[in-house]
Amino acid sequence: MMLEPISDTPRRRRPFVMVLLSAVALGASLAVLQSRAARDNVGGPLLTEGPVAGGQARVSTDAVALAAPPEVAFDADECIHGPGMVPAGLTKITLTNMGKQEIHQIQLVELEDGRTYDDVTDALQSPDELDPSWISYAGGPNAVVPGRSASAFVDLKPGRYVVICTIANSLGKPHYTEGMAMELTVTDSGVTAVAAPPADLEVSGQEFNFGDMGLAEGLPAGPRVVSFVNKGTQPHEAALIRLDAGATAADYYAAVAAAGDTPMPGQRVGGMGAIIPGQAQSFIADLQPGRYALICFVIDPAARVAHAAMGMTTEFQVN
Repeated sequence: MMLEPISDTPRRRRPFVMVLLSAVALGASLAVLQSRAARDNVGGPLLTEGPVAGGQARVSTDAVALAAPPEVAFDADECIHGPGMVPAGLTKITLTNMGKQEIHQIQLVELEDGRTYDDVTDALQSPDELDPSWISYAGGPNAVVPGRSASAFVDLKPGRYVVICTIANSLGKPHYTEGMAMELTVTDSGVTAVAAPPADLEVSGQEFNFGDMGLAEGLPAGPRVVSFVNKGTQPHEAALIRLDAGATAADYYAAVAAAGDTPMPGQRVGGMGAIIPGQAQSFIADLQPGRYALICFVIDPAARVAHAAMGMTTEFQVN
């Protein structure tokens, strides 16, 4: 199994600026995320969207009240920059895309069964040979365009991880094969666990759809904490896209799969990276009025196509 060996980044590449962010404490209330930056820059033909059905989601009109877990900050340009060691427990992980053109994310991969950082990085050089029996995806904030940030709440277990970017360049080569990988050690801090921030939207993912969110009436605009639960038998992710007017999730996925030089019909604004079956994590979404999509770009190991091509997309309106 591999993630996103397809491109939703522009063809031309430019120099990048390296900036290392320091970790900061999370306040008692949720602040609106940074203003939107330049749009994706690729396009392609329409791909018919598959069925959307399945689990359940709950929407609350209550205000978003957050606990105060510690925050760990990463930034990405041509490399991933961040701390090499953090304490275990519920952690707000924030990614800021410091690049000039390409989309970036951070995907956590937990090292299990005696595997090492070199095992993962060596395997990632040949993604077709990845063995899903020992690749354990542990989430993280999903992709954003340059100049934007995304945050996810991850319950980090003690152990060793590899942090990678699974987004592909315009030639279809995942960024992790170009050096966007770093090692992270999570120490057993012994500190009492912090309560997870309450989610006011819960979404499930399974083969091959997102749970029916029941949002025919739409969502009110504003910041949300979204819980994503993997109820399937494969790893799944929830990439959040704000669609252009008149565009669909199928339009966006088709443009990603086709690549090219025309603009993408939407913009990636975070979401949740891939998590293993049975796992649940949450992410922050700043929902402005408009049409949104959730898309899973994880590659099915048998069909060798993204779960989105098998129907794992859904859309909702924010008013």
